[in-house]
Amino acid sequence: MSSLRALWGTARRLGMNEETMRAIAGKVTKSETLKGHSSLTYNKILDQMNGIKASAVKLDGLHRNKILALWISAHNLGVIENSSDNALCAFVKRQTGIDQTNWLHNKDDADMVIGALKSWLAREGCVDWSESRDMHLFYRNPQYKIGIAIFVKIWMLSHSEKPELSDFLSRISEISGIEPFQFERDDWINVHKTLGNELRTLKRHGKVVCNA
Repeated sequence: MSSLRALWGTARRLGMNEETMRAIAGKVTKSETLKGHSSLTYNKILDQMNGIKASAVKLDGLHRNKILALWISAHNLGVIENSSDNALCAFVKRQTGIDQTNWLHNKDDADMVIGALKSWLAREGCVDWSESRDMHLFYRNPQYKIGIAIFVKIWMLSHSEKPELSDFLSRISEISGIEPFQFERDDWINVHKTLGNELRTLKRHGKVVCNA
């Protein structure tokens, strides 16, 4: 049965802010409150919400690429379903209170958003950001850290023991067709996308565990 919870869930999926959701609901209910409506009314509101494409946000600024890359990583890690720019802006605003006009252009605000996203990916996506001085550059690469986190999630759906490093290197070599130590940025993007698609498919049929 449709409910108030379904409205909030749909708004999050669409990257729709609260003001927009309430405006749509108000047109249907002729009321200022979201509570106490019938199932039929909630269904009408949901139909209206799904029929309206959230206003497109154009992200453009000095710090866009790194923040957007972390957001897309969250999608590939199975942490979020909606990887749109709208959803990113809504998430950042909700978690940090910082508007996109600030974090796109202000370094201090951007660093705060990046830190928040990385902490969130460590907690919810099981990404291990730790490194040491003697660690090879390949293993210090954030792309590696994200890639292996996705792979471990996939692996643990059908194995009781954690994978060996060689299992991961073999899999990403299979995906890319080249040796992992020769990877460039586009190779990692392809690996993340491939593994992310696989994880999202498998998640529907089993529990995803953390590699902690």
